[in-house]
Amino acid sequence: MSSQVLPPKAEAHVRPLAFCDGNAISLEVNGLDSVAGETVTLILHATTAIESSWIASVPVSIDAAGRGTAPVASGLSLGREASIYVWGIAAQDGTTHVFPQVAVSVMNPASAIAGPADALVVHERLLDEQAALYLQPLGDRQAAESLEHRVLCVIEGLYMTTRMRLPGAVIVPVLERPGASEERLIINGLLQKERFATQLPEAIWRSQAEARSPLTVMIFPEVWAPTYEAAGELARDLRDRVIALMAVNRSATGRPLCIVIEQRQSGNAVVSKWALESEHYVGNLAGGFISGESQYDLLRQTRAVEHDPLLKLCCDLYGEALSERSEDARYLRFWSILELLSGARMPSNVVVTLRDGSPWPNPGANTTRTATPRVYQYLAVILSHKQIDEQSVVAPATDLYEAVRVWYARRNATGHHGRLVVGDPGQMTQSWYQFAVRSAAATPGQSWSRPLQEFVAMSIDFEIGQSTAAL
Repeated sequence: MSSQVLPPKAEAHVRPLAFCDGNAISLEVNGLDSVAGETVTLILHATTAIESSWIASVPVSIDAAGRGTAPVASGLSLGREASIYVWGIAAQDGTTHVFPQVAVSVMNPASAIAGPADALVVHERLLDEQAALYLQPLGDRQAAESLEHRVLCVIEGLYMTTRMRLPGAVIVPVLERPGASEERLIINGLLQKERFATQLPEAIWRSQAEARSPLTVMIFPEVWAPTYEAAGELARDLRDRVIALMAVNRSATGRPLCIVIEQRQSGNAVVSKWALESEHYVGNLAGGFISGESQYDLLRQTRAVEHDPLLKLCCDLYGEALSERSEDARYLRFWSILELLSGARMPSNVVVTLRDGSPWPNPGANTTRTATPRVYQYLAVILSHKQIDEQSVVAPATDLYEAVRVWYARRNATGHHGRLVVGDPGQMTQSWYQFAVRSAAATPGQSWSRPLQEFVAMSIDFEIGQSTAAL
């Protein structure tokens, strides 16, 4: 509901002009003839160097002359300097009315406040500090060949109700929801084709579909970069960090849906690019038997997972790893599957040798009690069982030993430091760093995580075969 502006004579003051946390204050209003004789709610706002927002709602009775006073004996508490003012009133009929001008007081003042002019100076300074914090560009406008861009990212599955700001970005809740009408039509078509009498009603479908499809927008008003691609990467980096933080805060994660990038040209012309960003399907695009759509395979896989909770957990972890946008997180998840399977399947305290018969390079940790040699031994068994040439599946590693050491080192970088940071002094002192850094030096077209993913899939398939060999 939109707000209405009160008449020019309407005024509100916070008394005293300067106060601290916990001090008693009072709110005084006059000129509210339109709500004389009613009890209304005063809407109190605060402006700090971080934000301007609601801080309290205080009821007050308005007398016949349009005046009212509301004491707040317990005061307010912010812990920082702020300008405080009555922004508006909520009337009994549900309407909101804003004051045409606000008179500010100062809470926790950093310097003496001699009069209203000093309080207004503090208010304006706090607004300036907000602008300095948030109105920062992404990128370097002084860099050679840098062009100005504006970027908008749409995120699905992230429910927000409050407009928020970050340095260089604005987070905007979206009230509208996609109705997914095409999905309903497809499902109804399938129901009809398979001779079901049921059809999904549009009204109920829409309400439920909208509830599961919240949207949030992130806007990056000023991004300086030489190309669209570079501007997009700057925006995506901040967007993904916000999505990760919101996942912790809200116990749900959003998914990038769309990105729009505008680039300002000479003469103030604007050109643009856009792209859908939901992770495209990266599995097998073939159908039928060659794609793994085998009735036999499906049955044995289903039975294996039903009868082996560990295998079901590994399948769940594998699916979660595939959906991870962070490569570091994928290393951690994929490696955890190999640790689980090798720990459950390999005998303990067995001395491990390399596949060519030579001893494990570290004689102090060369048994299956240690994660790296245990995973190596487990994968060596699978390669032998499936009669797979080691060199054909480990690239860019030279052999399985190097691959396992690099995967485990990258897992350590993530598990102990959040992610691999090449050149980080703290990580460089670790014994595993020399192997972890190799994963960041792959040549174009090569990936250290891809063979790890393939070995995990191979391991799960091997376990399914072992548990259902009699099927």
